[in-house]
Amino acid sequence: MRALACAVGNAAAVAAFIAFASLALPGTARADFPERSITIVVGASAGGGVDAAARLIAKSFAEQLHQPVVVENRPGAYSRIAYATVAKAPADGHTLLIATATAAIDLAIDPAASPNVMRDFVPVATLATTDLVLVVSASLPVRSVEDLVAYARAAPGSLNFSTPGAHTIYHLEGELFKLRTGVDIVHVPYKGLVQALGGLLNGDVQMTFSSLPSALPFIKAGTVRALAVASAERSPLLPDVPTMSEAGVDGVDTTAWYAILAPAGTPASAIDVLANAVRDASRSSGYRQALLDMGASPFTATPAELGDMLRAEVVKWSELVKRAHLGGR
Repeated sequence: MRALACAVGNAAAVAAFIAFASLALPGTARADFPERSITIVVGASAGGGVDAAARLIAKSFAEQLHQPVVVENRPGAYSRIAYATVAKAPADGHTLLIATATAAIDLAIDPAASPNVMRDFVPVATLATTDLVLVVSASLPVRSVEDLVAYARAAPGSLNFSTPGAHTIYHLEGELFKLRTGVDIVHVPYKGLVQALGGLLNGDVQMTFSSLPSALPFIKAGTVRALAVASAERSPLLPDVPTMSEAGVDGVDTTAWYAILAPAGTPASAIDVLANAVRDASRSSGYRQALLDMGASPFTATPAELGDMLRAEVVKWSELVKRAHLGGR
C-alpha cells in the first residue's frame, strides 16, 4: 500500500487530473444532486471482497446523500459487461462503477480495449486496498512457499492454481510468481473469486492467489492454508503469515484496490459530491473498522490522485504482460 500512496502523491497527479477532468466538462450538475437513486455496478459476483466494499460504500452513500443506493452485480467477460454498462449510462453521476486493477490490466492486455478506462470514465475516489494471499489446499503436503516451490519443481505441471478469470490481478499475480520462481503451475480460470475458492475447497485445484477478505474465513476455519501475503508488510489479520519476500520470493508484491469511476462527461460538481462522500465515509470509525474486519485497509485518494494511479497501473501491468507473453484476449 505504501507504493500506491507514493504513486498517487507525485506531481504527475496534476496532469492526470487535467486529462480526466476535461472529459467531464460538457455536463452540468443540478444543485440538488443526487436527485434520485444511485446504482453502483460491480463486475464481480456477490460475496467477494469487491462486492463487500461496494455494499459498504453504498450504505454510507445512502446515509449521507439521502437517496437509495443499489449495488448491481454484473460479472463476466473480464468485467467488461459491468464497464460497458456504466460507460453507456447517462453521465449524471447516478450510475457508478466499482473498478479494480482489472481496469488497468485490460488496457495492458489490449490497448484497443473498449470500454477504455482512460477514455470512457472519470475518476471519483479510491475506497480501499487489500492484500493478496497465496493459499493452498489443507491436504497439500506443503507448509511454506519454499515447500511449495520444491513440490512444483519436482512435479512440473502437476499443480493447478485457480483465479476468478484470465487476465485478472489474481492471474497476473500467478504469472508473476511463476516468473520469479521458475515453477510450472497451470492456470485454471473460474467465473468469479467465490468460484475460484470453491475449486480449491473442492480439491479441483491445489492453490490460488486470493484477496484476503475472500480467503480469510477459510483460513480461519483451517480449510485452506495461507503460505504468504503478497505485500511489503505482514497483514495484522495474519501476523504469523510471512510476506512473499520473507518467504524467499522477491518482486511479487501486489496490492489490490477498489475505486469508484463515473461515465465520461459526468459533471465535476457531481464528482465533487461523490468524492466528498467517500472522504467523509473514510473518517467514520465504523466504516473504517468494517473495512478492516473484512481484510481491507481504508485508502482514500482524490480524483486527481486516482487518475495518476490508474496511469501507473497500466504501465506496471503492461511490462508484465510483455514478459509473460499474455497479450490479446
